[in-house]
Amino acid sequence: MLQAGIGYDMTPVTDGNRTSRVPDANRFLLGAGVTYGLLENVNVQFAILEVLTGSAKIDNSASATAGTIRGTYHSQATVVGVGLAARF
Repeated sequence: MLQAGIGYDMTPVTDGNRTSRVPDANRFLLGAGVTYGLLENVNVQFAILEVLTGSAKIDNSASATAGTIRGTYHSQATVVGVGLAARF
């Protein structure tokens, strides 16, 4: 069995409250997977997810005595999963 999906996730973080600890931004998710029947009651599963994050501007300071961080974040992540499902 083949599976695929797309998604869009809007961040609750605005430019004004973005920190370097959590530089969150809106993102697109692209996923695909396959399930193979190894035996009558055993399936092997493989899936991959690509997370593409848009640009996220940052311009803030951690405290009154700290320096200011200014810039733009760009991030991407790839998640791979392998599984084994058995029915008994």
